[in-house]
Amino acid sequence: MQEKGLRMTQSDPDLLIAWDAATEGKMSVSTYGTSYGGGYGRYRRGRGGWGGGVSYSSTSVNEWTEGSLVIEIIDARIEELVFSASAQAKLNENQSPEERTENVNRAIAKLLDKFPPEN
Repeated sequence: MQEKGLRMTQSDPDLLIAWDAATEGKMSVSTYGTSYGGGYGRYRRGRGGWGGGVSYSSTSVNEWTEGSLVIEIIDARIEELVFSASAQAKLNENQSPEERTENVNRAIAKLLDKFPPEN
C-alpha cells in the first residue's frame, strides 16, 4: 500500500482494510467406462443368436484443499466499500511455512494491483 502512496495510521484513517482467509476440502469423482462387442442377430431357419461383450469401468477420487483470500477496502468516513478482490488456489500441503507465506504475499500483491479501482 505504501507503493500506492498510502501509509498506516492509528488515528483518523481514510481507509479500513478487512481480510478473510479460509480453507475448504474439495473432492471430485470421475467414472470412466468402456465396453467391447455384444449384439443379437438372427441366424438361418429362424434361430436366434447373440454375441457376448466385455465392459470395464474405473472410478477415481481426487481430494484437495482449496484456500480462499478476500480483501475489502472501506472508505472510513462514509463507511462504504470501495474495493473488493478475492483469490482461490489449490494448496500444496508439502510446502514449508516460508513458501506458504511467500505464496500468500504474492496473492495479496496481485489482488492489490487492481487498487485503486478506475472510476
